Amino acid sequence: MRNTIFKRALETTYKLKSDNSRKLLSIIEKNFYTFPFSLSSFDNAENIHLTKDVGNLKSLARLGLVECVQHELLHTYPILAEKKGELVSQFKYTVAVKENGPYLISGLGIDVNNYVSEYKITDEEVLKLLSEPWDAYVPNSKKVNKVDKKAKKKANKEKAKAEAKK
Repeated sequence: MRNTIFKRALETTYKLKSDNSRKLLSIIEKNFYTFPFSLSSFDNAENIHLTKDVGNLKSLARLGLVECVQHELLHTYPILAEKKGELVSQFKYTVAVKENGPYLISGLGIDVNNYVSEYKITDEEVLKLLSEPWDAYVPNSKKVNKVDKKAKKKANKEKAKAEAKK
């Protein structure tokens, strides 16, 4: 099976020799930047924003892709395969592990009550850390934002009082 889903590897640079590869990389950087894309995106020129005419977009993508992948300018997404006729799925989440169970920060929702673990946390230090509020570790937590706003208000009031005294 051939990979058809790619992502630009921003940490890698290389001066491409083929004109097709350079054009393809330019199109990828303008249209997808760091987001994954499929080769099928190049089937229809209406899907892609072009600054100038490049001819047959599909052939350009197929020809230029080889050199870009060869020099690791694009990451390939792995193909998941299982026994013939079996279904395969992949889930990605960001989870905060709490004493009362996992808390899903990002990703699709999952009902954790359907799954029971045979493992339990017994380390006292870890249990103590899990009992602390996790809001401080979540960047966009409503609680953190509320605390930040209160702190800013308080600082502004103190600043205004100090200026008034002068």
